[in-house]
Amino acid sequence: MWFWGSERSISLWDAFVASPVSRLLGTSSIVQSAIDDNLKLFIPSILASLSSFPSTSPSNEHAASSAGSRRALDPFAHVLAIHVRRGDFKEACVEHARLNSSFYNWNLLPVLPDKFTPRPLPDSIPLAPGTNTPENERAILERCLPSIEAIVQKVMEAREDYSTSLRRSRSGRKKKKHEPELDVLYVMSNDRTEWLHALLDALREDGNWARIVVNKDLEMNPQQQDVGSPWTWTLAEGQLFSLAMGRLADGKAPISIRFW
Repeated sequence: MWFWGSERSISLWDAFVASPVSRLLGTSSIVQSAIDDNLKLFIPSILASLSSFPSTSPSNEHAASSAGSRRALDPFAHVLAIHVRRGDFKEACVEHARLNSSFYNWNLLPVLPDKFTPRPLPDSIPLAPGTNTPENERAILERCLPSIEAIVQKVMEAREDYSTSLRRSRSGRKKKKHEPELDVLYVMSNDRTEWLHALLDALREDGNWARIVVNKDLEMNPQQQDVGSPWTWTLAEGQLFSLAMGRLADGKAPISIRFW
């Protein structure tokens, strides 16, 4: 934790990106089948008239084409995915707050937005090891365990930032047909309480989403259920834009990987 939770670890980034693990590791056939079976959930309104989509597998000819040509048919090109952990994660957040922790490993890369630097521990207040000031703890918990209001606000800000970046990137050229707009929201969460329902209601009210997809909407056969965690993460990493997750090594733009 003391190494991977510090900026010293990011010195390994260049070697990691160039390594066989980053370049050659692919999606298993079981995981890919689960993704393909659920592609229909992520079809935004702009592509509703299309009846089918090619597989998103890296070995698929469609996926091997350029990003620009894929966007016309790629349902993920319109999706913002957010990871909202609750349940036992609260205990982990409290521990991070006590230890005055920052982000972990590649999330500390300077190219990424939404940086977080913990407040320094005061010299004037003696603190036992593993303890923090109430002010510092609150600042960390706001980022680690955000409220519904904070989540909705962050999603709106991130979506607008992406739209602004997209407008700047196409400055001076005409908008292409089916150019991706974030109109589908995928919410990954381990919460099983009324809190999640309240969050979804707030997101629907403020977000103007064509569709909001949650874990319970996903269809899995028994074999796919055995690899449920890996395939939902692979699914989320395939989205165009993500909050609290993302794969910079796969060529995602830094602006598309955000943090609470």
